[in-house]
Amino acid sequence: MSKRNRLRKETMRTAPVETAPAVGFKLGGHDLPAFGAISAAFGADLADYPKYEDIPEQFRRGNTPFNKAVSGLFFKGGRLEDYGLRLKAGTDRGAFFLALRALIGSFAPKHELKDATCAWLLSEYAEQVKDPA
Repeated sequence: MSKRNRLRKETMRTAPVETAPAVGFKLGGHDLPAFGAISAAFGADLADYPKYEDIPEQFRRGNTPFNKAVSGLFFKGGRLEDYGLRLKAGTDRGAFFLALRALIGSFAPKHELKDATCAWLLSEYAEQVKDPA
């Protein structure tokens, strides 16, 4: 066996075994997984989203400040502060933005499900500080 193949075999043997995903954030009765950098880059799976019927109606209608923030973040980018929002105290900033990026950047669900889920996530873990300019 060549040195290269031995190294490859050794790497495969010591690589960590994936277990069930850790729970990240909670939306109603739905537990979001703890998203990592890969999910943030390539998007969440459809199974990671709550059912559309389980999302509160105000977020499905799309008329909340949180829906407007999600739409702005999706189309223009920016920071939460640009939309008059900030994370609530005690929210893990890194984990939150990984989750938001994974959910908002996924091609798996319909746009309506993505928009409503992200708005609901913002409403649970962010708060309004002022009206956006």
